[in-house]
Amino acid sequence: MTKYVLANVDIPIKINEDGKIESLHSYAQIEIIKEIDSPEDIIKDLPPISDQIDKMFSKNEKKVEEEREPDVIVLKKDIKLSKNDMLNTTFKNKHSNKHNKTSKQR
Repeated sequence: MTKYVLANVDIPIKINEDGKIESLHSYAQIEIIKEIDSPEDIIKDLPPISDQIDKMFSKNEKKVEEEREPDVIVLKKDIKLSKNDMLNTTFKNKHSNKHNKTSKQR
């Protein structure tokens, strides 16, 4: 009795500069999804492989153009100025800073 299963097959494809397509079967990964009654149950709605490859590379070229980082604009209202006014510090009557007193005695 013949049985059929539906599988996901991941096969890397090498595309040469002249447009020739080679599948690299030695790197294939197969995942069995489910059992099916016959191969006619599969809906074939995918375009030819060459069309899919052309579409993918055109998307990748568009992504490269779109991935450009946007320019950063800093507005004057976004800049917060903080005042670092120097305060005169006295060590007079501060217990934690008694070691900073001068040793001059009059």
